[in-house]
Amino acid sequence: MGKKKKAAKSEAVVVTGGEGPQTFSTALLRGENGCVCLPMKKTEPFDEPTTQEALVVRVLPTGVRHEVVRQLQAEDARRSPAYWVMVVAVLAASLVVVWMHFPREMPVESLSSVLDIKTKNVPATSEYFDLYLLAKDSFDSKQYNKCASDLAEKIPELLEKRTRLGETHDRLLYYFFESVRLGNVDAKTHEMAEKTIDEFASRNHDEMKWHIMRIQLRAQEFLDVELLFANLISGVYKKTWKEKLDENITWIDYVRPLVKRVENQISSGDRTDETMENLRQLKYSLARLLTTRWMLEGGEGKSDFPDDYGDAGVQHREEAWRICCEQSNGGDRKRELVEYYGLRRFIAQVLFDQSKRFNYYYWNGEEHFSNAALRDEIKMLKERLEKDEER
Repeated sequence: MGKKKKAAKSEAVVVTGGEGPQTFSTALLRGENGCVCLPMKKTEPFDEPTTQEALVVRVLPTGVRHEVVRQLQAEDARRSPAYWVMVVAVLAASLVVVWMHFPREMPVESLSSVLDIKTKNVPATSEYFDLYLLAKDSFDSKQYNKCASDLAEKIPELLEKRTRLGETHDRLLYYFFESVRLGNVDAKTHEMAEKTIDEFASRNHDEMKWHIMRIQLRAQEFLDVELLFANLISGVYKKTWKEKLDENITWIDYVRPLVKRVENQISSGDRTDETMENLRQLKYSLARLLTTRWMLEGGEGKSDFPDDYGDAGVQHREEAWRICCEQSNGGDRKRELVEYYGLRRFIAQVLFDQSKRFNYYYWNGEEHFSNAALRDEIKMLKERLEKDEER
């Protein structure tokens, strides 16, 4: 009776055994650091399952030892090979989810480049000759903000005088518009440049170079496919992709008739360098706009795009691909090859990066069942681009 009272004073744990609820001192249970404190104040290791069960059988009353052994075995079962397989499977699934949503590197370098528009030098007798020399120095040294700032005040005046001056001062207009496109000018200057080029292109609708400049300046967001892809990854277009798609389609509808007009010029015998360059610029712009349409329409604000025949945007991506292949196969200028090869590589790399195992995809007019074709294409384009850089 005295022993029971003494035990009752200690902190006790109720264990349900075969003989009904019984209490026993925590000194008989698992202690800190994987040890069990025995009644005689002796400690023994308690980390191996066999040691645990043997110790429990030796020190616990018959009525509770079976229940404690069962609980220990159940705890060990939770760490059996099946348990660890389950843990590994959960970790693997987590890694897959992280990989699918982890921000991806952009496939290639930006495809933007300086727009080459043929214009005459401002004559030395012009009242604007000093301004021309100042702008030329800034532009050639890539000080685009300074160049745009120096010219901004005189642009409206030059436009009003263009009928009298003709094309003799177009170099100043080119420096201004191109500096705004390539630089990081303030919003007021950028807005003024956009309005001015809209008016200028509409006034001189037969001068294709100003339509090209308008496309490059006003549709810049849709021409830089690399930047747009990065924005899709960052979620910039998550809520506005539909509005951006409509704007993108408007530009496609603007460019197509211009391409047709220049093609008709060439068919009629006008194969001057300027006309051929206009066609190249327009087709390159069209190919980039079509690639953007695939990303906006198919991705719906995300950076994963459809790749099966008949999916939204795929036909536009295929048209962009055909334009690139036609132009790069017939091109003989380094810059032309680099631009079209670059866009071809961008499309192939995006498809390759998002293509998973056992995934069919439609590309280059055919359905593919492995990534081998894309891998070969990317390798070929990389080698050609490296060869062009060495020339």
